[in-house]
Formats: sequence, structure tokens, C-alpha cells
Amino acid sequence: MAGRYSIAINGNQVNVALDESLLQQDVEAMLTFNPEDVEHLLRTHSGNQSYWEALSIRLSSRHENFVDVWAKKWWAHSNTYSREVLAAYGEPKPTGPAVQDMAVQIYAADTSETERKKYAAQAHDFAIKKRFAGTFDEYYKVMYKYQMLTPPWYFETVSETASKLKEDADLVKSIASKLHDKSFHLGAYARAFMAKFGNVGPMSVNEAAIMEAAGGYRKS
Repeated sequence: MAGRYSIAINGNQVNVALDESLLQQDVEAMLTFNPEDVEHLLRTHSGNQSYWEALSIRLSSRHENFVDVWAKKWWAHSNTYSREVLAAYGEPKPTGPAVQDMAVQIYAADTSETERKKYAAQAHDFAIKKRFAGTFDEYYKVMYKYQMLTPPWYFETVSETASKLKEDADLVKSIASKLHDKSFHLGAYARAFMAKFGNVGPMSVNEAAIMEAAGGYRKS
């Protein structure tokens, strides 16, 4: 993982570089503890663990940002026009659930273009009575501005994107948590193994370094 995670601070500006481009990783193998690999793991595990923890934070932040900013903006816009359609149907003070149900109907991926124009025409007629001066085409473009994006943002797009971002964040968080557990077992194993080894003879400089990294060796 060398070079995948770095940080620079310049005054009040913090720049974190986190390379999210990963080839396919064998997570099961990465989380498996092989005693014969203890020396290599003591040199590399901490850095590997910190990378996955940073990636977990980044993905969790991305999910929260989508839910708290972009999904909220989508729903605020959609609910506004949902209320106008309901008002045109004779419901000037609809309940919150009724507003959201109507928003789903208006902005679902399988709503036909004919149905979209019907909803827009009803809402536009109501808006005209409330002193809206724009044309139907102008009203339609604003009402369906999220569906005119590339790719379009339907109700399903917003819901599925939020779910996918959460799933990605939770999966990586689980890996980071398991790597944390592995570091504990690695240290415990190294301390026990090297203490036993030290009882039968002197340690080499390399062996002493491994023992010290595991927290189980101190010079007297």
C-alpha cells in the first residue's frame, strides 16, 4: 500500500491524498493470519490497516454527503412540485407521507412522458392562479430539471445511489475493523512466540526488532 495514503498540511489547508484505485483484492486472504508471515506482517500491517481505515472514513463521508446534501435537495425540489400537483387535485394541505408518495409517482423511472406532462399541466395551471407568469415549457423544464440531467435522477436513482454508497462504506468499514482485530492477534502472537524463542537462546538484531515492534521486548 506504499504511496496510497499521504497527507500534507500547509497553514490551515489539509490535503489528504488517498488512492482509491484498487485492483481486485482477496479480502479473505488479507484477513487470514499465517504465523509464518509474522515478520512481514509486523512491517506492513499497520500501514495496510491505516489505509483501509482512511478509505472507510472517505466512503462514509461520501455517503453522508449524498444523503445530507444531494438527496435532500432532490426531495425538497420534488416535494415542492408534488404539493402543487396535490393542490391542483384539491388537497391544499396534504400530509407529509401523501406529498412523498406523490413525488414518487411523478418522478419514478417508469412514469411515462404523457403522465409527466399531465402532472406538469395540472401543477402549472395551479401555479398560474398563484401568479406564476412563466410558460408551460418553462415550468416543465424547472419541474423536471433533475430528470433532464445526464444520467437522469429519478426517484430510484436517488434511493439506489444512497443504498449503494452505504453498502460500500459498511463493507470497507467491516474490513478495516477486521484488520484492527488482526493487529491485536498479530501482536499477541509475536510477543508469545518471540518470548518463547528468547528463552532458548540469544536473539538476533532482526528478531529483537520484531519483538520490540510487537511490544513484547525491552532491553534490561
